[in-house]
Amino acid sequence: VADFFTLTKQCERAIPLYQRVLSSDPDFGGALENLALCYARSGKSKEAIDTYQQVIDKDATKIGAYDEIADLAIQMGDNNRALTALRQAMLMDASDPMRYEKAGDCALKLSKIDDAVKIFTEARIRFPSEPEFTHFLGIALSQANRHAEAMQVFERAIFEAGNQRPGMLDSHFYCDYGMAAEEAKQYGKAEEMLKKSIDMDPDHAAESYNALGYMWVDRGERLDEAEVVIRKAVEIDPNNAMYIDSLGWLLYKQGKYQDAVAQLQRASELLSNHPDAVVFEHIGDAYQKLGQFAQAVLYWQKSIGLDPKNKVVLAKIDDVSKKVVDQKTVTTP
Repeated sequence: VADFFTLTKQCERAIPLYQRVLSSDPDFGGALENLALCYARSGKSKEAIDTYQQVIDKDATKIGAYDEIADLAIQMGDNNRALTALRQAMLMDASDPMRYEKAGDCALKLSKIDDAVKIFTEARIRFPSEPEFTHFLGIALSQANRHAEAMQVFERAIFEAGNQRPGMLDSHFYCDYGMAAEEAKQYGKAEEMLKKSIDMDPDHAAESYNALGYMWVDRGERLDEAEVVIRKAVEIDPNNAMYIDSLGWLLYKQGKYQDAVAQLQRASELLSNHPDAVVFEHIGDAYQKLGQFAQAVLYWQKSIGLDPKNKVVLAKIDDVSKKVVDQKTVTTP
């Protein structure tokens, strides 16, 4: 009866029946896997993961259970557990390129950049007809600050895709290439690639608009053009904290410090669940320009809390902290 409810997509009704089966016979064929499936289909991800883990505990060769755990963990944002499950599945069967793609993406999200480089490097060797892995490797190398290699790999990706999968060379690809070129300080190449990305899909190129504008703003150049493209990014995705941060940083560079604080604070509020060190640093910089040194130090300290090795921000705190003390010091004749 439980199998009938599962096949007819009535999983909520199947769950208690599978539980009764398993309470009578814990090894009843397929019942545990089907219970896990019903939990997953019912949106009970934690219960599904725990049940798939029971499947593995009974038989560690059940490779499908590792894949299911990985997918559910990714949905829950638990990239560490997903990566662990994917690694085990890849050891058992290295023939599925999707496992490598998911594992590399999890490693990047966990800032395990060296692991991501290794995963995508191996994937390129195993799946030479999949140029996407060359693209992904370029992203990972850029994040690993191996910029010269990243640029070579992106060029290689263009060659491979042109021969095997030209559709891969879309707006997203050129956006990734452009941002990697900017990190490599190849600003001319970055501008070329980001503009190409925008030209290919202008209505969905918010990330490229923002990356291009932020590059100009951060270097203090072409601010009028930067404002156009950053506001275009915000227009496409008005609640994107990174785009709003770019707008706030633009206003800062234009000397509109009060307006900058308003936009930067809004970006910070949107990132309340995932605070960003750069946004906090920008807020501190804006408060400094307004002469509100205590507020500036407060936000720089928040930035350091997320990025303790940032010597630039530490120097700002030291410098401005002295001014705060001087403001409070009463000099007696």
